[in-house]
Amino acid sequence: MSESGITPIFRPEICEWAVRIVLLESDPIVRRATIVAVAEKVGCSRQTLQRWVRKAEKAGGVRPGLFTTPERRLAELEAEVAALKRANTLLHQQIKSWSANRSYEAAPDPPPGANGTVAEPD
Repeated sequence: MSESGITPIFRPEICEWAVRIVLLESDPIVRRATIVAVAEKVGCSRQTLQRWVRKAEKAGGVRPGLFTTPERRLAELEAEVAALKRANTLLHQQIKSWSANRSYEAAPDPPPGANGTVAEPD
């Protein structure tokens, strides 16, 4: 929040730039110093920049969390639908192949006693 009590809104490209700079650092100590320096340069608080970074890590799958972008979720669902359609097509092909090769001749009667009954002597 600024001195006037109004939360500033940052342009998306500024947020993305700041997050990219922070994510370049893998060492936690250097990353903290980078967050402080970049936040000061951008004009946001350290906590705001840390929130942006966490959100980006969740969206990228680096950090566990419930955040997923709608585009990413849509892509996952589309891939799942495509896989299910392929599996369905294969199953239909297998069923057609199986039913075409199967003979529909009547099966012979089972031998006496095969169904649990005892044959009576003649």
